[in-house]
Amino acid sequence: MPEDDYVAGNPQFNGTASLVVVSGCSGGGKSSLLSAMARRGYSMKPEPGRQIVKEQSSIEGDAVPWGNIPKFVELCVSRGMHFYNTAKPTQKCVLFDRSIVDAVSSLARFGLPTPAHLRNALKRYRYASVVFMTPPWEELFAADAERRHSFSDAVAEYEGLLESYPANGYQIELIPKVDIEERADFLEQRLDRLHAGRGVVRPAEAGDHAAVVDCVNAAFEGFTAQIGKPPAPLLADYRALIAAGRVHLLEVAGSVAGVLVTEARADHLFVDVLAVRPALQRQGIGRRLMAFAAQEAHRRGLAEVRLYTHEVMHGALALYRALHYEETERRLEDGYARVYLRMPLAGDR
Repeated sequence: MPEDDYVAGNPQFNGTASLVVVSGCSGGGKSSLLSAMARRGYSMKPEPGRQIVKEQSSIEGDAVPWGNIPKFVELCVSRGMHFYNTAKPTQKCVLFDRSIVDAVSSLARFGLPTPAHLRNALKRYRYASVVFMTPPWEELFAADAERRHSFSDAVAEYEGLLESYPANGYQIELIPKVDIEERADFLEQRLDRLHAGRGVVRPAEAGDHAAVVDCVNAAFEGFTAQIGKPPAPLLADYRALIAAGRVHLLEVAGSVAGVLVTEARADHLFVDVLAVRPALQRQGIGRRLMAFAAQEAHRRGLAEVRLYTHEVMHGALALYRALHYEETERRLEDGYARVYLRMPLAGDR
């Protein structure tokens, strides 16, 4: 690649569905799956850690997982950024065998601090909002020259990733434990769906006011009878919120599928409203908007995302818990029985 074409952060594809991470439990069949995807024409970026271990072993270096962990992580992140910067998707996305998130999250697992520049890497090198994970599969696990840890160590690492990816604004989808070609079929179907239905998140404009109100009304008006009064999102002044730049939309096929209202506060991003049209719920739209909120909090240098929802909104509560939000309190406020939740972002736990 000519030097002038090498651009840090790959802005053309940063944060898009063209750069997809496949991560998961070590020894869970990930490499075999990615080989099958390569045979189907997908461009691949290999796992940085295995390359670093081979190189360090060849020179008797100590930047290995069982040696100098901070140095190993630094090299993995640098290699991961190089793979990211050189990714050139075409009709198909580029698949990454693990990402910068995997490398940086290992520091916390070993009780080590995360330097500011590595936190910056997490913020600036953004992959597709959905990360695919291979779960633990003991029957497949085998140690080798680059994988010296035990199966229990691999599971512990995997469980850490289940927290780290959502904390960095990503949605996780698990790959089923079936044979290789079935796994490849599953992943290819999900990738097609990710590209076809990923939609576009953008700031709302004045001309979007009617569509925003319509989406919010559709999402919340069914709760009025349960609550005994209109839910708070139905009473907001969306014209003013749009003018203040606090409203974002997710559009699918040119129509507003979801609405997100946020407010940047001193030390956190507050999610005031998350609305998804009922007919489009359970299709990842809410997750995509919440991933955007986490990414926006990262961009602004804020420590966490906070929100509340009404206790009768069980679907919303289930979503937030699945995204690793933790409940902080419940209280009656303005006549609403509210549940408050928060999600600390990576590096701020």
